[in-house]
Amino acid sequence: MHCKMISFLKAGKPVLCMGVLICAAAALCRSAVEQTLYQFQGGTNGWYPSAAMVADDAGNLYGTMLEGGTVGSCEGQGDGCGTVFELKPPSQRGGEWTHSVIYTFLGNDGAAPQDPLITDGQGNLYGATDEGGLTDGCQPGGCGVVFRLSPPAKKGGAWTEVVLHYFEGVPSGNGLGDAAEPNNIVLGSDGNLYGMAYSGGDCATGEGGTVCSGAVFELERPANPSGTWKEKLLYIFNVRSGTGSPQNAFFDKFGNLDGTLGGGAFGFGEVFSLTPTAHGAWTLTSLHDFTGAPDGAFPNQGLAIDAAGNVYGTTGGGGDNEPGDGTVYELEPPAQQGGAWTESVIFTFTGITTGYCPENGPIMDGAGNLYGTTASGGGSDFGLIFKLTPQQGGGWSESTLYSFPGGSGGEAPNTLNFGKSGAIFGTSSLGGTNGKGECGVLTCGFVFGVAP
Repeated sequence: MHCKMISFLKAGKPVLCMGVLICAAAALCRSAVEQTLYQFQGGTNGWYPSAAMVADDAGNLYGTMLEGGTVGSCEGQGDGCGTVFELKPPSQRGGEWTHSVIYTFLGNDGAAPQDPLITDGQGNLYGATDEGGLTDGCQPGGCGVVFRLSPPAKKGGAWTEVVLHYFEGVPSGNGLGDAAEPNNIVLGSDGNLYGMAYSGGDCATGEGGTVCSGAVFELERPANPSGTWKEKLLYIFNVRSGTGSPQNAFFDKFGNLDGTLGGGAFGFGEVFSLTPTAHGAWTLTSLHDFTGAPDGAFPNQGLAIDAAGNVYGTTGGGGDNEPGDGTVYELEPPAQQGGAWTESVIFTFTGITTGYCPENGPIMDGAGNLYGTTASGGGSDFGLIFKLTPQQGGGWSESTLYSFPGGSGGEAPNTLNFGKSGAIFGTSSLGGTNGKGECGVLTCGFVFGVAP
Protein backbone atom coordinates (compact mmCIF):
# COMPACT_ATOMS: atom_id res chain seq x y z
CA MET A 1 0.00 0.00 0.00
CA HIS A 2 1.72 3.13 -1.17
CA CYS A 3 1.42 6.49 0.51
CA LYS A 4 -0.83 8.57 -1.64
CA MET A 5 0.61 11.88 -0.49
CA ILE A 6 -2.02 14.52 -1.20
CA SER A 7 0.20 17.43 -2.06
CA PHE A 8 0.50 20.14 -4.64
CA LEU A 9 3.66 21.27 -6.42
CA LYS A 10 4.05 25.00 -6.11
CA ALA A 11 7.14 26.94 -7.10
CA GLY A 12 9.15 23.72 -7.29
CA LYS A 13 8.52 22.53 -3.74
CA PRO A 14 5.93 20.21 -2.22
CA VAL A 15 3.09 22.07 -0.55
CA LEU A 16 1.32 19.64 1.74
CA CYS A 17 -2.33 19.88 2.65
CA MET A 18 -1.71 21.66 5.95
CA GLY A 19 -3.72 23.69 8.38
CA VAL A 20 -3.52 24.08 12.13
CA LEU A 21 -6.63 25.16 13.99
CA ILE A 22 -5.86 26.52 17.41
CA CYS A 23 -9.20 27.04 19.03
CA ALA A 24 -10.97 27.73 22.26
CA ALA A 25 -14.66 27.22 22.78
CA ALA A 26 -16.89 25.19 25.03
CA ALA A 27 -19.47 24.98 22.25
CA LEU A 28 -18.55 21.51 21.06
CA CYS A 29 -20.67 18.56 22.19
CA ARG A 30 -18.55 16.03 24.04
CA SER A 31 -18.98 12.97 21.84
CA ALA A 32 -16.85 10.95 19.48
CA VAL A 33 -18.86 12.30 16.56
CA GLU A 34 -17.30 14.82 14.20
CA GLN A 35 -19.13 18.14 14.11
CA THR A 36 -18.85 20.59 11.23
CA LEU A 37 -18.44 24.09 12.64
CA TYR A 38 -18.22 26.05 9.42
CA GLN A 39 -18.41 25.33 5.69
CA PHE A 40 -16.42 27.69 3.43
CA GLN A 41 -18.22 29.05 0.41
CA GLY A 42 -15.54 30.11 -2.07
CA GLY A 43 -15.38 33.46 -3.87
CA THR A 44 -14.88 36.37 -1.51
CA ASN A 45 -15.53 33.99 1.39
CA GLY A 46 -12.37 32.07 0.48
CA TRP A 47 -11.47 28.45 -0.12
CA TYR A 48 -8.81 25.86 0.70
CA PRO A 49 -7.95 26.37 4.41
CA SER A 50 -4.39 25.07 4.33
CA ALA A 51 -2.77 27.30 6.96
CA ALA A 52 -2.89 27.52 10.74
CA MET A 53 -5.40 29.27 12.91
CA VAL A 54 -4.80 30.84 16.29
CA ALA A 55 -7.25 31.56 19.11
CA ASP A 56 -7.58 34.61 21.31
CA ASP A 57 -8.61 34.53 24.96
CA ALA A 58 -12.29 34.75 24.02
CA GLY A 59 -12.06 31.63 21.89
CA ASN A 60 -12.28 33.40 18.53
CA LEU A 61 -10.40 31.57 15.78
CA TYR A 62 -8.27 33.31 13.17
CA GLY A 63 -6.93 31.64 10.06
CA THR A 64 -6.10 32.04 6.40
CA MET A 65 -7.44 30.79 3.09
CA LEU A 66 -4.96 29.92 0.36
CA GLU A 67 -7.22 31.42 -2.30
CA GLY A 68 -10.34 33.51 -2.48
CA GLY A 69 -11.03 37.17 -2.00
CA THR A 70 -10.88 39.62 -4.88
CA VAL A 71 -11.09 37.64 -8.12
CA GLY A 72 -8.34 38.40 -10.61
CA SER A 73 -6.17 40.26 -8.11
CA CYS A 74 -3.25 37.79 -8.44
CA GLU A 75 -1.49 36.83 -11.64
CA GLY A 76 -1.79 33.10 -12.18
CA GLN A 77 -4.24 32.82 -9.26
CA GLY A 78 -7.60 33.63 -10.78
CA ASP A 79 -9.57 32.92 -7.63
CA GLY A 80 -7.94 35.68 -5.61
CA CYS A 81 -4.86 36.10 -3.44
CA GLY A 82 -6.31 34.64 -0.26
CA THR A 83 -7.94 35.98 2.88
CA VAL A 84 -7.69 36.09 6.67
CA PHE A 85 -10.88 35.12 8.47
CA GLU A 86 -12.33 35.06 11.96
CA LEU A 87 -14.67 32.46 13.47
CA LYS A 88 -16.56 33.47 16.60
CA PRO A 89 -17.96 30.68 18.80
CA PRO A 90 -21.68 30.68 19.59
CA SER A 91 -22.89 32.14 22.85
CA GLN A 92 -24.71 28.90 23.63
CA ARG A 93 -23.66 25.28 23.11
CA GLY A 94 -24.91 23.91 19.84
CA GLY A 95 -25.26 27.32 18.18
CA GLU A 96 -23.66 28.38 14.93
CA TRP A 97 -20.18 29.83 14.63
CA THR A 98 -20.00 33.27 13.01
CA HIS A 99 -17.58 33.75 10.11
CA SER A 100 -16.18 37.04 8.82
CA VAL A 101 -13.36 37.97 6.45
CA ILE A 102 -11.13 40.42 8.30
CA TYR A 103 -8.57 40.94 5.52
CA THR A 104 -8.30 40.28 1.79
CA PHE A 105 -4.87 40.13 0.12
CA LEU A 106 -4.42 41.95 -3.16
CA GLY A 107 -1.01 40.71 -4.26
CA ASN A 108 1.30 43.62 -3.50
CA ASP A 109 0.58 43.07 0.21
CA GLY A 110 0.99 39.29 0.06
CA ALA A 111 -0.65 36.29 -1.58
CA ALA A 112 -1.24 32.56 -1.00
CA PRO A 113 -0.89 32.34 2.81
CA GLN A 114 -0.41 28.70 3.80
CA ASP A 115 1.55 28.59 7.04
CA PRO A 116 0.71 29.02 10.75
CA LEU A 117 -0.38 32.35 12.19
CA ILE A 118 0.94 33.48 15.56
CA THR A 119 -0.16 36.15 18.03
CA ASP A 120 1.80 38.42 20.35
CA GLY A 121 -0.77 38.23 23.13
CA GLN A 122 -1.89 41.80 22.45
CA GLY A 123 -4.37 40.92 19.74
CA ASN A 124 -1.99 41.36 16.82
CA LEU A 125 -1.65 38.53 14.31
CA TYR A 126 1.56 37.75 12.42
CA GLY A 127 1.95 35.54 9.39
CA ALA A 128 3.77 34.88 6.15
CA THR A 129 2.58 34.55 2.58
CA ASP A 130 4.18 32.26 0.06
CA GLU A 131 3.79 34.77 -2.76
CA GLY A 132 2.98 38.43 -3.30
CA GLY A 133 4.89 41.59 -2.53
CA LEU A 134 7.83 42.43 -4.80
CA THR A 135 7.86 40.62 -8.14
CA ASP A 136 11.23 41.48 -9.72
CA GLY A 137 13.03 38.46 -8.27
CA CYS A 138 10.14 35.97 -8.23
CA GLN A 139 8.05 36.49 -11.33
CA PRO A 140 5.15 36.35 -11.70
CA GLY A 141 3.74 35.95 -8.22
CA GLY A 142 6.23 37.71 -5.96
CA CYS A 143 8.64 36.39 -3.34
CA GLY A 144 6.34 36.55 -0.32
CA VAL A 145 6.01 38.80 2.73
CA VAL A 146 5.80 38.72 6.51
CA PHE A 147 2.81 40.75 7.69
CA ARG A 148 1.09 41.98 10.84
CA LEU A 149 -2.67 42.40 11.29
CA SER A 150 -3.81 44.74 14.08
CA PRO A 151 -7.36 44.61 15.44
CA PRO A 152 -9.69 47.59 15.10
CA ALA A 153 -9.67 50.19 17.84
CA LYS A 154 -13.47 50.08 18.00
CA LYS A 155 -15.85 47.16 17.63
CA GLY A 156 -16.92 46.72 14.03
CA GLY A 157 -13.94 48.60 12.61
CA ALA A 158 -11.47 47.29 10.04
CA TRP A 159 -8.31 45.35 10.77
CA THR A 160 -5.07 47.00 9.62
CA GLU A 161 -2.37 45.13 7.71
CA VAL A 162 1.28 46.20 7.66
CA VAL A 163 3.90 44.39 5.60
CA LEU A 164 6.93 43.99 7.88
CA HIS A 165 9.23 42.69 5.16
CA TYR A 166 9.09 42.20 1.40
CA PHE A 167 11.32 39.29 0.37
CA GLU A 168 13.35 39.88 -2.78
CA GLY A 169 14.80 36.49 -3.64
CA VAL A 170 17.24 37.99 -6.18
CA PRO A 171 20.68 36.36 -6.15
CA SER A 172 23.55 38.82 -6.21
CA GLY A 173 26.73 38.44 -8.24
CA ASN A 174 28.11 35.89 -5.77
CA GLY A 175 24.99 33.76 -6.05
CA LEU A 176 23.56 34.87 -2.69
CA GLY A 177 20.43 36.90 -2.29
CA ASP A 178 17.49 37.55 -0.02
CA ALA A 179 15.19 34.70 0.96
CA ALA A 180 11.91 33.85 -0.77
CA GLU A 181 8.73 31.93 0.09
CA PRO A 182 8.77 32.40 3.89
CA ASN A 183 6.95 29.81 5.96
CA ASN A 184 6.16 29.48 9.65
CA ILE A 185 7.45 32.27 11.88
CA VAL A 186 8.02 32.27 15.64
CA LEU A 187 8.24 35.05 18.20
CA GLY A 188 11.52 35.11 20.11
CA SER A 189 11.91 36.09 23.76
CA ASP A 190 13.62 39.26 22.50
CA GLY A 191 10.44 40.32 20.68
CA ASN A 192 11.95 39.68 17.24
CA LEU A 193 10.42 37.40 14.63
CA TYR A 194 12.29 34.37 13.32
CA GLY A 195 11.40 32.11 10.44
CA MET A 196 12.37 29.86 7.60
CA ALA A 197 12.17 30.43 3.85
CA TYR A 198 11.78 27.60 1.35
CA SER A 199 13.63 29.37 -1.44
CA GLY A 200 16.03 32.23 -2.18
CA GLY A 201 19.38 32.45 -0.45
CA ASP A 202 21.92 30.41 -2.40
CA CYS A 203 20.82 29.80 -6.00
CA ALA A 204 22.32 27.92 -8.93
CA THR A 205 21.14 27.84 -12.55
CA GLY A 206 21.51 24.74 -14.70
CA GLU A 207 19.76 22.97 -17.53
CA GLY A 208 16.71 22.40 -15.35
CA GLY A 209 16.43 26.08 -14.40
CA THR A 210 17.28 27.95 -11.23
CA VAL A 211 17.27 26.07 -7.92
CA CYS A 212 17.60 27.79 -4.54
CA SER A 213 18.31 26.36 -1.11
CA GLY A 214 16.37 28.64 1.22
CA ALA A 215 17.46 30.41 4.39
CA VAL A 216 16.72 31.19 8.04
CA PHE A 217 15.90 34.82 8.80
CA GLU A 218 15.32 37.23 11.67
CA LEU A 219 13.18 40.36 11.65
CA GLU A 220 14.36 42.79 14.33
CA ARG A 221 11.56 44.69 16.04
CA PRO A 222 12.04 48.49 15.83
CA ALA A 223 12.21 50.59 18.99
CA ASN A 224 9.47 52.79 17.54
CA PRO A 225 6.26 50.77 16.94
CA SER A 226 5.83 52.54 13.58
CA GLY A 227 9.46 52.01 12.59
CA THR A 228 10.94 49.61 10.04
CA TRP A 229 11.63 45.99 10.87
CA LYS A 230 15.18 45.07 9.86
CA GLU A 231 15.77 41.71 8.19
CA LYS A 232 18.91 39.63 8.72
CA LEU A 233 19.65 36.28 7.10
CA LEU A 234 20.97 34.12 9.95
CA TYR A 235 21.93 31.18 7.77
CA ILE A 236 21.91 30.38 4.04
CA PHE A 237 21.91 26.73 3.01
CA ASN A 238 24.22 25.50 0.27
CA VAL A 239 22.17 24.61 -2.81
CA ARG A 240 24.93 22.36 -4.15
CA SER A 241 24.77 20.12 -1.08
CA GLY A 242 21.26 19.01 -1.93
CA THR A 243 19.95 20.19 1.43
CA GLY A 244 17.46 23.02 1.77
CA SER A 245 13.81 24.13 1.99
CA PRO A 246 13.86 24.66 5.79
CA GLN A 247 10.66 24.73 7.84
CA ASN A 248 9.36 24.11 11.39
CA ALA A 249 11.18 26.91 13.21
CA PHE A 250 11.28 26.41 16.99
CA PHE A 251 13.52 27.38 19.91
CA ASP A 252 14.84 24.42 21.91
CA LYS A 253 15.58 24.26 25.67
CA PHE A 254 19.08 25.70 25.10
CA GLY A 255 17.83 28.75 23.18
CA ASN A 256 18.99 27.44 19.80
CA LEU A 257 16.85 28.00 16.72
CA ASP A 258 16.01 24.61 15.24
CA GLY A 259 14.03 23.29 12.29
CA THR A 260 13.72 20.56 9.67
CA LEU A 261 15.17 20.29 6.17
CA GLY A 262 14.81 18.36 2.98
CA GLY A 263 17.83 16.37 1.85
CA GLY A 264 20.28 15.55 4.60
CA ALA A 265 22.98 12.90 4.67
CA PHE A 266 20.68 10.17 3.30
CA GLY A 267 18.28 12.28 1.24
CA PHE A 268 15.31 11.66 3.57
CA GLY A 269 15.42 14.93 5.52
CA GLU A 270 17.01 16.04 8.77
CA VAL A 271 16.49 18.06 11.94
CA PHE A 272 19.02 20.87 12.38
CA SER A 273 20.02 23.40 15.01
CA LEU A 274 21.42 26.92 14.71
CA THR A 275 23.49 28.19 17.66
CA PRO A 276 24.30 31.90 17.99
CA THR A 277 27.94 32.83 18.57
CA ALA A 278 29.51 35.83 20.29
CA HIS A 279 30.47 37.29 16.90
CA GLY A 280 26.89 37.32 15.61
CA ALA A 281 27.24 34.34 13.28
CA TRP A 282 25.10 31.21 13.70
CA THR A 283 26.61 27.71 13.65
CA LEU A 284 24.73 24.85 11.98
CA THR A 285 24.55 21.41 13.62
CA SER A 286 22.62 18.36 12.43
CA LEU A 287 20.56 16.87 15.27
CA HIS A 288 19.28 13.88 13.29
CA ASP A 289 19.42 12.59 9.70
CA PHE A 290 16.48 10.41 8.70
CA THR A 291 17.43 7.12 7.08
CA GLY A 292 14.09 6.08 5.59
CA ALA A 293 13.92 2.82 7.57
CA PRO A 294 13.17 2.38 10.37
CA ASP A 295 12.97 6.02 11.50
CA GLY A 296 10.96 7.38 8.58
CA ALA A 297 11.47 9.75 5.68
CA PHE A 298 10.55 13.37 4.92
CA PRO A 299 9.61 15.14 8.19
CA ASN A 300 6.30 17.01 8.05
CA GLN A 301 5.32 20.52 9.01
CA GLY A 302 4.24 20.78 12.64
CA LEU A 303 5.95 19.70 15.88
CA ALA A 304 4.90 19.10 19.48
CA ILE A 305 7.30 19.94 22.31
CA ASP A 306 6.79 18.84 25.92
CA ALA A 307 7.94 20.52 29.14
CA ALA A 308 11.22 18.59 29.15
CA GLY A 309 12.09 19.83 25.67
CA ASN A 310 11.41 16.54 23.88
CA VAL A 311 10.30 17.11 20.29
CA TYR A 312 7.65 15.00 18.54
CA GLY A 313 6.97 14.94 14.83
CA THR A 314 5.79 12.77 11.95
CA THR A 315 7.33 11.65 8.68
CA GLY A 316 5.28 11.38 5.51
CA GLY A 317 6.86 8.07 4.51
CA GLY A 318 9.38 5.48 5.52
CA GLY A 319 9.35 3.26 8.58
CA ASP A 320 10.09 -0.42 9.04
CA ASN A 321 7.20 -1.69 6.90
CA GLU A 322 7.05 -1.93 3.11
CA PRO A 323 6.58 0.38 1.21
CA GLY A 324 6.71 2.82 4.16
CA ASP A 325 3.59 4.50 5.49
CA GLY A 326 5.22 7.04 7.81
CA THR A 327 6.20 7.28 11.46
CA VAL A 328 5.83 9.30 14.64
CA TYR A 329 9.25 10.11 16.10
CA GLU A 330 10.66 11.61 19.29
CA LEU A 331 13.86 13.63 19.65
CA GLU A 332 15.20 13.78 23.21
CA PRO A 333 17.62 16.64 23.96
CA PRO A 334 20.91 16.01 25.78
CA ALA A 335 21.43 17.02 29.39
CA GLN A 336 23.91 19.70 28.35
CA GLN A 337 24.38 21.97 25.36
CA GLY A 338 26.48 20.34 22.67
CA GLY A 339 25.55 16.75 23.49
CA ALA A 340 23.90 14.35 21.07
CA TRP A 341 20.12 14.27 20.67
CA THR A 342 18.48 10.82 20.82
CA GLU A 343 15.92 9.88 18.16
CA SER A 344 13.42 7.07 18.58
CA VAL A 345 10.38 5.87 16.62
CA ILE A 346 7.35 5.71 18.91
CA PHE A 347 4.86 4.56 16.26
CA THR A 348 4.93 3.22 12.70
CA PHE A 349 1.85 3.50 10.51
CA THR A 350 0.93 0.26 8.81
CA GLY A 351 -2.04 0.89 6.55
CA ILE A 352 -5.80 1.40 6.59
CA THR A 353 -6.41 0.31 10.19
CA THR A 354 -3.84 2.64 11.79
CA GLY A 355 -3.96 5.26 9.07
CA TYR A 356 -1.04 6.02 6.79
CA CYS A 357 0.77 8.91 5.16
CA PRO A 358 0.53 11.63 7.82
CA GLU A 359 1.04 15.05 6.26
CA ASN A 360 1.14 17.12 9.45
CA GLY A 361 2.73 16.94 12.86
CA PRO A 362 1.06 15.94 16.15
CA ILE A 363 -0.22 17.94 19.13
CA MET A 364 0.16 16.98 22.80
CA ASP A 365 -2.19 17.38 25.75
CA GLY A 366 -1.26 17.95 29.39
CA ALA A 367 -1.23 14.22 30.11
CA GLY A 368 1.36 13.54 27.42
CA ASN A 369 -1.03 12.02 24.85
CA LEU A 370 -0.35 12.78 21.20
CA TYR A 371 -3.06 13.48 18.62
CA GLY A 372 -2.68 13.77 14.88
CA THR A 373 -4.13 13.05 11.47
CA THR A 374 -3.34 10.88 8.48
CA ALA A 375 -4.18 11.74 4.90
CA SER A 376 -5.33 8.18 4.21
CA GLY A 377 -6.59 5.16 6.11
CA GLY A 378 -9.59 4.63 8.34
CA GLY A 379 -12.83 2.86 7.53
CA SER A 380 -13.31 4.57 4.17
CA ASP A 381 -9.60 5.21 3.48
CA PHE A 382 -10.09 9.00 3.51
CA GLY A 383 -7.96 9.73 6.56
CA LEU A 384 -8.43 9.66 10.31
CA ILE A 385 -7.66 11.29 13.65
CA PHE A 386 -5.40 9.15 15.85
CA LYS A 387 -4.38 9.22 19.51
CA LEU A 388 -1.11 7.89 20.90
CA THR A 389 -1.09 7.15 24.64
CA PRO A 390 2.17 6.53 26.56
CA GLN A 391 2.15 3.23 28.45
CA GLN A 392 3.54 2.49 31.88
CA GLY A 393 6.80 0.68 31.44
CA GLY A 394 7.38 2.16 27.98
CA GLY A 395 5.81 2.09 24.56
CA TRP A 396 2.76 3.81 23.09
CA SER A 397 -0.69 2.54 22.14
CA GLU A 398 -2.66 3.92 19.20
CA SER A 399 -6.41 4.37 18.90
CA THR A 400 -8.60 5.99 16.26
CA LEU A 401 -10.80 8.87 17.39
CA TYR A 402 -12.55 9.47 14.08
CA SER A 403 -12.45 8.18 10.50
CA PHE A 404 -13.42 10.56 7.72
CA PRO A 405 -16.01 9.17 5.29
CA GLY A 406 -15.03 11.27 2.26
CA GLY A 407 -17.38 13.34 0.10
CA SER A 408 -19.48 15.75 2.14
CA GLY A 409 -17.94 14.28 5.31
CA GLY A 410 -14.45 15.41 4.35
CA GLU A 411 -11.11 13.75 3.65
CA ALA A 412 -7.38 14.28 4.18
CA PRO A 413 -7.75 16.24 7.47
CA ASN A 414 -5.19 18.89 8.36
CA THR A 415 -3.27 19.56 11.57
CA LEU A 416 -5.18 19.66 14.87
CA ASN A 417 -5.12 21.76 18.01
CA PHE A 418 -7.01 22.08 21.27
CA GLY A 419 -9.71 24.44 22.45
CA LYS A 420 -10.12 25.75 25.96
CA SER A 421 -12.73 23.07 26.61
CA GLY A 422 -10.30 20.31 25.66
CA ALA A 423 -12.08 19.66 22.39
CA ILE A 424 -10.01 19.02 19.27
CA PHE A 425 -10.45 21.18 16.20
CA GLY A 426 -9.14 20.95 12.66
CA THR A 427 -9.85 21.61 9.01
CA SER A 428 -10.40 19.54 5.93
CA SER A 429 -9.22 21.20 2.73
CA LEU A 430 -10.86 18.50 0.63
CA GLY A 431 -14.42 17.29 0.81
CA GLY A 432 -17.45 18.92 2.32
CA THR A 433 -20.30 20.47 0.39
CA ASN A 434 -19.66 22.87 -2.43
CA GLY A 435 -21.44 25.75 -0.75
CA LYS A 436 -22.32 28.10 -3.57
CA GLY A 437 -20.53 25.88 -6.05
CA GLU A 438 -17.68 28.32 -6.65
CA CYS A 439 -14.98 25.82 -5.68
CA GLY A 440 -15.78 23.26 -8.33
CA VAL A 441 -14.67 19.67 -7.92
CA LEU A 442 -12.25 20.35 -5.04
CA THR A 443 -14.94 21.89 -2.81
CA CYS A 444 -14.15 24.74 -0.45
CA GLY A 445 -13.17 22.98 2.77
CA PHE A 446 -14.59 23.21 6.29
CA VAL A 447 -13.76 23.45 10.01
CA PHE A 448 -14.58 20.51 12.26
CA GLY A 449 -14.44 19.58 15.92
CA VAL A 450 -14.10 16.23 17.70
CA ALA A 451 -14.13 15.60 21.45
CA PRO A 452 -11.14 13.52 22.63
